[in-house]
Amino acid sequence: MKDISAGPPPARHPDGRFGPGNPGRPLGSRNQMSQRVAAAILADFEANKEQVFEGLRFAHLPAYFAFLARLADQGVESDRADLDADSPATTATSPAAHRKQR
Repeated sequence: MKDISAGPPPARHPDGRFGPGNPGRPLGSRNQMSQRVAAAILADFEANKEQVFEGLRFAHLPAYFAFLARLADQGVESDRADLDADSPATTATSPAAHRKQR
């Protein structure tokens, strides 16, 4: 005969560790609160992206260039034909020509 008085194993051991059973949430999964926060941040960015980029360009120029470099690494295409019109030699001399104009 089976002893049913023992009951289920304890949820925690006497030293405070969790007992055997459910392993918990999978690694990397998000709870509902963090999903809502991420969605709210994304919605705010979509509504204010022009101001965000302008502020980033003027207040945090290194971060702005890092962002542009990440986009370039992903192969983002531009619809501006004048960006492709410059040759590498023209592009290399542009900063020097800009400094001379000051």
